[in-house]
Amino acid sequence: MPLPIGRRVRACYDVLLEDLEEHPGSDVIHFLLRRPALKSIVRRIQTMSRHKYAEIRANLADRNVRPMDLLRCKLAFFGVSKFDPRSKLWVRNTMYQGAPLIDDIGQTYESWFLPLKPQIEEAQA
Repeated sequence: MPLPIGRRVRACYDVLLEDLEEHPGSDVIHFLLRRPALKSIVRRIQTMSRHKYAEIRANLADRNVRPMDLLRCKLAFFGVSKFDPRSKLWVRNTMYQGAPLIDDIGQTYESWFLPLKPQIEEAQA
């Protein structure tokens, strides 16, 4: 997985500006035909640009970024709500705290931070 996404986006942008000077009015497909090595970053820009929080905005190539920081960020996407950092090398966590039990499925759980999907009642005709 390529980590320095920001660096790759900036490099692509710089190449794009140079390319547009040589080929004004060009489109993406012709740019990629001339620069096929940039296909993966252009695809990522196109798919992620619509989503405000699609990319981690930290500089992951910085020497002060610890792999554990990225792991904790990714775990948060899977429902980890509490971290117990015993050291910078591992993490103890709580997953799905407050989640409904099997007997509770179907009841309203407004206080849980990962709420259940609301049920839509069919209109009676």
